[in-house]
Amino acid sequence: MNIVLELSLKKEKLDCGSPLGPLLAPYGVNINKVVDALNKMLEQGLIAINSKVPIEINMENRTWKIVQAQKKTTEQIKAFVKNGKINYSDLFALAKKSIEQNNLQELSKKIKELEGTCKSMHLEIIK
Repeated sequence: MNIVLELSLKKEKLDCGSPLGPLLAPYGVNINKVVDALNKMLEQGLIAINSKVPIEINMENRTWKIVQAQKKTTEQIKAFVKNGKINYSDLFALAKKSIEQNNLQELSKKIKELEGTCKSMHLEIIK
């Protein structure tokens, strides 16, 4: 059985004390290793202070993994922007990837959502 905990990161340098230690202790995971991994991710900029980080814990063998959060939609879109323009095919690829990762059903709704985000970013969508 797997459970997922969302940890709130409030400091630049985490330790095994409150709130992480008491939250993780009942699940039997190595708290030091979890804290070390989170601190490394904070240093590398992979996660941010004041963010919630999901950690999946396997209750049978007491293993854990940090569930890597997706980049914000605007950041994903910016990767495809050239001269204030984005290709519709890139939006389609982003929508398809999002649907696969998040188990969503309707591609057309996700594309409309991405188009709206592009408009709010003042981007021209090239079809």
